[in-house]
Amino acid sequence: MERNEILRAMRGEMKAIRGRAAFADCCAVRMKELRDQLAVSTHGQDYGQACSSSSCQASAVEGQAVWRDRIQRELDELQKERAACLEEVEQCRGVVRRCCFYYMCDVLEARYFKGLQWREVGAAVGLPVNKAKAIEVQALLHMALCLHHWRPGYMAQEELDGVSVEECQARYQDAVAHWAAVERGRALGQSLDRARAAVDCLASHLGIPAEQVRKDFERAYDGAGQGQH
Repeated sequence: MERNEILRAMRGEMKAIRGRAAFADCCAVRMKELRDQLAVSTHGQDYGQACSSSSCQASAVEGQAVWRDRIQRELDELQKERAACLEEVEQCRGVVRRCCFYYMCDVLEARYFKGLQWREVGAAVGLPVNKAKAIEVQALLHMALCLHHWRPGYMAQEELDGVSVEECQARYQDAVAHWAAVERGRALGQSLDRARAAVDCLASHLGIPAEQVRKDFERAYDGAGQGQH
């Protein structure tokens, strides 16, 4: 898949999750309204003031019971739907935590789980908007690789066929160091994509888990920062 196709697909998935989160919020609002209605209906009801006859009072009580039953059924249904939505959202959050690191989780949380505009995302994570957008791209590309094995065509597994494990490991260390240097230099666009894609490809070839990649990157990132002083 091309890079833009991958990003379009992943943004579609994340926006769908945002839609589920928004629906859960709407459910919560409606559930509060229904609970308030039930609370009012159970206090201060004096059917004797409205109906003098026993048959009228019985009819009023029966009508009230039917109404309360209808409200309770709607409340129960909304509770189930909201629980299902929240479960989907939390599952997606778990995927983000497993696949992403550094500022990636914060940017995706602000942009998709909270639904903030880009200016608000930048303020929330303490980064310029352009930088936050670049991190969102890297996070989505990494999630695409972890979830679907989608990779932009910057480096293919075929390039590593016949290469020794020792050589792949050396290339991986070099790629991580290059990625950290590019990231620390605040580079944007294709160069950052290529640096990250090379790490992803080599890590996948060597069977290195995402958690280890995160630790290797952070170590290299800190080293790159020390080298600048």
